[in-house]
This record gives sequence, structure tokens and C-alpha cells, in this order.
Amino acid sequence: MRLISLRLENFKSFRKLTTFTFPEGAGLFFLRGENREELRLDANGAGKSTIWDALTWLFYEKTVRGLRAGDVCSWGVKGGARVELDFEAEGIYYTLTRTWRPNSWKLWSHYEGITDSDWKPDTDLVKDPDNPVLADLRLTYDVWLNCVVIAAAEPMFLDLKAEAKAQLFSSILNLDRWLDLSAKASKRAAEQDRVTRGLESDLARLEGQLKQLEDRGDADRAAEWEKRYKELKQDLIERYEEADVREHHANVVQREQERILQDMNADYKRMQEVQRDAQEKLALARAELKQASVILNDTCPTCGQEIHATDEMRAVLKEAKAKENEVIRALDAHHRGMDDLLGQIHRQESKVSDARLEHSQAERVIDRLADEADRLQKDTNPYSEAAERQADQRRQVERQRSRALDELEDSESLQRRYAYWVTGFKEIRLAQIAEGLQELEIEVNSRCVELGLVGWALRFSVDKETKKGTVTRGFSVMVESPSNEGPVPWEAWSGGETQRLRQAGQMGLADLARSRLGVPREVPEIWDEPTQGLSAQGVTDLLDCLAARAIAEGRQIWVVDHHSLGYGSFDGVTTIYKTGEGSFVEGLASGDEPGLKWLPQ
Repeated sequence: MRLISLRLENFKSFRKLTTFTFPEGAGLFFLRGENREELRLDANGAGKSTIWDALTWLFYEKTVRGLRAGDVCSWGVKGGARVELDFEAEGIYYTLTRTWRPNSWKLWSHYEGITDSDWKPDTDLVKDPDNPVLADLRLTYDVWLNCVVIAAAEPMFLDLKAEAKAQLFSSILNLDRWLDLSAKASKRAAEQDRVTRGLESDLARLEGQLKQLEDRGDADRAAEWEKRYKELKQDLIERYEEADVREHHANVVQREQERILQDMNADYKRMQEVQRDAQEKLALARAELKQASVILNDTCPTCGQEIHATDEMRAVLKEAKAKENEVIRALDAHHRGMDDLLGQIHRQESKVSDARLEHSQAERVIDRLADEADRLQKDTNPYSEAAERQADQRRQVERQRSRALDELEDSESLQRRYAYWVTGFKEIRLAQIAEGLQELEIEVNSRCVELGLVGWALRFSVDKETKKGTVTRGFSVMVESPSNEGPVPWEAWSGGETQRLRQAGQMGLADLARSRLGVPREVPEIWDEPTQGLSAQGVTDLLDCLAARAIAEGRQIWVVDHHSLGYGSFDGVTTIYKTGEGSFVEGLASGDEPGLKWLPQ
């Protein structure tokens, strides 16, 4: 951000349109004043500080001393106050405008041209949350007053109370953000702890549901029924196999007994045929015997004549008698054999009947087992539906439990991380404080030497964390000098070197702020009335220090003073005059000032 020109109209003592043009390049510049309206005031009241009040009001809507709104408008004029700044950033030219009555704050981007067509639409900074001006400037109002517009008449850094110093130091290093982050981490840790407690409660509830599902015993009863069913089925299979073996055996026995009976009946039938043959033989033998008997009766049965038996006839009769007896004996033996066989047949028939009964019983057993198998096959587990519902509920609860465990683990891990950063952010803050203090001491003590305070040093200490984890806010400054054996608190110091120490402390703080906040080097540094309380040598040392500082940093440094400083190393001198018509810049009392053109109305 390179400042080009600043225009004021109706702003405090600058009534008419006046342009203050910034010189190009770095260096030490002197802004003096001449009050031609009230000669006895010399340089006082000319409007020197008003230039920087206007620049401050343009950015922050209040002056160095906090004046706002109508307080900045010139007395006795109609209309409102207006301040404009032409500047260049990254090759683009801008005009920043703030007005009072009407109140506005706008940013215009444009080319360094002549016609209105070179202007681009304005940005209303009041409504823009991403204010590009202050975003590029990177400075709060308090930091601006401590590293850009430094007024000796206002309290400097070392003049502030401990709390104010600590606050300003924290603002420059952006330290409070670590406390904010720690507080946010603590809040999130507490919130996450509540989430964790809630998840633990949910997990306990799910565990209770699982226990209740287990206590219901539906699955156990269903399993017990299935076990009993398998046992019955196995017993039925075993009994069926046993009955099948028995039936098969009975069937074999039945067929065997029937075959034996069939054979016996066949034998008996053959014996009956033999008996018939024997009876026929017996009939023939008896017929022969009868015939032989007739012959031996001595009388002819036909003629009735007496017959005289011969030995031959007696032999025939004897033979016929013997043959009959033989046939009778054979027939009797056959009868006995038949009776015996018939008895065997009767007994065999009983065996066949028994075998058939046994086979029939075996078949009935198989039929009963088949019916039992059918009934068993049709049986359903009366507890299976309830067990399935229980299993489904268990699986659902277990899935919820698994998710709850994962969420609880994640929540506990997140809570541990938040809890870690509660102290972690504070530790980062303390580390940055230590680093910032060391850097501030180096910068300040270097300026002490440049300001002629050889052998002098300032020591700083700042916030400390208590055992309870709270932060004790404060900022203590100790002064080491050749004339004291030990360090002396700044508040107790009242020597003639106080003004130089104030300026050294302010320069060191400004250096720290610019370094840490990345303030563009094109933003100037203004020292308003810095020579108060300084001896002639002190003034020379101060101006030498500021000149070297401007060259080293490539920055414009302005010294605003009511004294006529005869310092030969100024790179430029500008005078603010004040007449009855108001203040104006040296050589310019009209609106024809150099710089960018006035914005279109």
C-alpha cells in the first residue's frame, strides 16, 4: 500500500479542499506548522496533527484522540466533512473515501486516467464483511496508534498500565486467539464429554436390552425343542431300523415256515396216494384170501358140493393170509407215518401262524412308526418364531451396540484431543510470549543504544499461568542502568532519560508490530511532537535514530514538531499554514492540488 495523496475538506481546521501529497521513496521527513492567524501561537494550532487525524479517521472513523462524527467537522461550515486517500496496491490505484453527513465509507479502484470511464464501481466498505482495506493494512486502531501515528502527547507503550500493556502486546502477537482457542477447546471438550456420557448411557441401555433378550429364553427353549426333536427323530430312526430288521426277519421266517408246511402237505399228499395204493393192495389181498377161504370151506359155494382141500390149496390160502397181514402191517405203518406227518403239519401250521402273526405285528410296528414319522415331520417348533424375533432383535441391538462402541471410541478420542488442546493452546501462547518478549527486548534495547542510552536495557515479563491453569494478566517493565545495582521498575523511574526510554520502548514495539503483523513498508511512521522533554543532544540522537531507521526499513518516517528543527538530514520538509480561511499545505490554498482527480459526485 503506497500512499499517494490525502485530501481534506471541512475536516477540523482544513475548511477548503486541501491535498497533502506524500513524497516518493523512503526517508525522514519533517512536517512543521505556522499559525498566521494567531502569531503568538507560532507553530501550535496550525493543523499539523490534523493531517494524521484525518488519515486515522479515514481508516477507523475516529481520530487519534477518539473524536468522531460531527466533532471532526470544521466549525461554522455548511455540509459535512470529507477525507480521501489515493493509494496504490499491487499495481492498481485506489481511492478510499470517508464522509460525514452523509455518512459513507467507500473504496474506488481506477486507472490513473482522466475520464470518468476509467473509474470502476465502488465498494461499500460499511457493508463489506471482508473489508479489503483493513485486511491489507492488518492493524487495529490501538496498534495503529502505536506503530503508525505515534503521538508523544498521548500515553506511549511504557506509559500504559500493566493490563493495557499486556492487552496491546497480546493484540500485536494475536495472543488472545490462543486463549480463545483454548476456551473453545475447553467448551468443545465439555460438549464432547456430554456426548460421551450420552453415548455411555446409550451403550448401557443397549447392554440392558441384550441382557433382557438373553433372559427371555426364547432361543434356549427353541434350541431345547430342536434338541428334543432331533433326539425323538433319532430314536424313531433307530426303532424303525430295528422294526425293519424284525419285519424282514419275520418275513423270512414266515416264508420258510410256509415252505416247510408246503413241503409237508406235499409229503402228506404223496402218503395219501401211497395209502390208497396200499388199500387197493389190501382189497386184492383180501379178495384172494376170501377166494382161498371159500375153497378151504369144503363146500362149493356154487354147487354146494363138499370140497376136499389139498395141501396146495392150503398153501395158497396161507400165502394169501400172509400177504394180507403184510399189507395190513404196511398199511398200519403207513397210517402211523401219516398220523405222525399230520401231527407235524399241525405243528407246522401253528409255526406258520405264529410266523405270520410275528410278521403282521412287525408290519404294524413299521406302520405305526411311519405314522409317527409323519406326525413328527409335521411338528413345528412352537418357539422358533419367538426365537427368530429374539435373534432379529438381538442382531439389531448388537449392530446398534457396535455402532455405539465405535461412536463412543471416536467421542472419547475426540474428547482427549480437545482436552489436550485446552493446555496445548496455552502452551503455544506462552511459547509465543517468550519468543515475542525476547524479540521485543532485542528491538527496544537496540533503540536504547541508538538513542544514546549506552549500558541501559529494558526487561519485560508478561502473563503467567497459575497452577490452576488460569492466566495472570500483566506486563512488567524493569529498567537496567549503569547507575543502579539492580533493575528498577519502570513505574519507579523518574530520571531525565525517561523520554528516551519511552521512545526506545515505542520504537521496539512498532518494530515488533510491523514484523509480526506484516505491515507494508509503504505505510509511513509518524512521530508527533517527539522532542518534548529532550535536550538538544537528545533531539539530535532521536533524529539520527529515526533517519537511520527510515533508511534501514525503506520507510517514510515523519516528524511532526512545533519546534523549528535545524536538522540537516531531513529528506523533505512540508509546512502547514493556518490563516483566517483555515489550514492548508505549503504553497497550496486552492483545490488545484496534485494527485489523483477528485471522485465524481
